[in-house]
Amino acid sequence: PTPMAVLEGAKLVSEGAEGEPGFGELMVVDVGGATTDVHSVANGLPSQENVVVKGLPEPYARRTVEGDLGIRYNSSSILQIAGRKKIFEKMDLPKEISGRIDLEAEVQRLSKHVVEVPSSEMGFHVDIGLAGTAVDIATQRHAGRIDAAYFPSGRVRIQRGKDLTKTSCVIGTGGVFAHGREPRRILEAARYDRNSPESLRPMEPDFFIDESYILFAVGLLAEVSPVKALRIMK
Repeated sequence: PTPMAVLEGAKLVSEGAEGEPGFGELMVVDVGGATTDVHSVANGLPSQENVVVKGLPEPYARRTVEGDLGIRYNSSSILQIAGRKKIFEKMDLPKEISGRIDLEAEVQRLSKHVVEVPSSEMGFHVDIGLAGTAVDIATQRHAGRIDAAYFPSGRVRIQRGKDLTKTSCVIGTGGVFAHGREPRRILEAARYDRNSPESLRPMEPDFFIDESYILFAVGLLAEVSPVKALRIMK
């Protein structure tokens, strides 16, 4: 299945193969029309002192699928979850331009015309806003978080999920990255946000775009010729 192939590709790019070095611990964000998938290849251990880990151990290679964050079938869901303001913030447009966009109407239209690709400036900006918002929410759900708890002995910081703050790179894959505009701006929504300090997302990663949209194919090829597959992806 394609999601499993993407996860295998992520593991290959992270770990390397037969003397060909990988990129180290990483996160992959795959934005699609129906879902936004997030993959992480990282141990997720605490990077801060005096943190207690709670919950079941997280797998080293982990995938989460957000079925309410697709930028076509579920565009109206993104608007409902995040609100207009957040989506417009991801567009980063001057007010005189953003004021001309009927976001609700555009979202309704996209949810009915799910194979449509942007053909106008407005269409590209709406896709940037929806995709950036989907990346933001999906990576917050995927990454671990730090919560404070209070016991008779004092305040304790509790980590649930994977600490990805030291993850070295974030890779964007999917049509909106390969064929859309402003892929880096969209992908930067996966980065640690001081306004949400409890979310343990990557703090200073390098960003890469799967411009040829081949990470899934690399994951399949890895079973046959991992070194060649890794070199192709690099």
